[in-house]
Amino acid sequence: MSTTPAPSVRDSNKSAPYFPLAGLANDGYSKDGEATATCFCGAVQIAFITASMFASNFTVKDKYMTYIRGQDNLKQFGQKETIARTVDDFNLVETKLKPTREIFVKDRVGWLNDVSVEGIKRFEGM
Repeated sequence: MSTTPAPSVRDSNKSAPYFPLAGLANDGYSKDGEATATCFCGAVQIAFITASMFASNFTVKDKYMTYIRGQDNLKQFGQKETIARTVDDFNLVETKLKPTREIFVKDRVGWLNDVSVEGIKRFEGM
């Protein structure tokens, strides 16, 4: 068994695509003007030309959740390799998808400090 750590976004060549194992599909791509994002199971893949790399997410264990409606519409999928899945080419988060603006600054939650990205433009609202 190898003890060499896997490369990370920080120590990889940012000019070359970086596609770590993060789901069942391995056909993602990034090129000028377009990149892909793939769901965990690989059944759904989208191509996009712009995106946001920040979102507010939360995780709730099933035993603490009650469905109000729509439970019959859900399908279940599980995988154990990773839960870190967004854009297929992880180097894009530090290159083309690096934030250029922060919107709704007036509504920023109190526990989130100022975003420290050089050259970022801030807007109180939309």
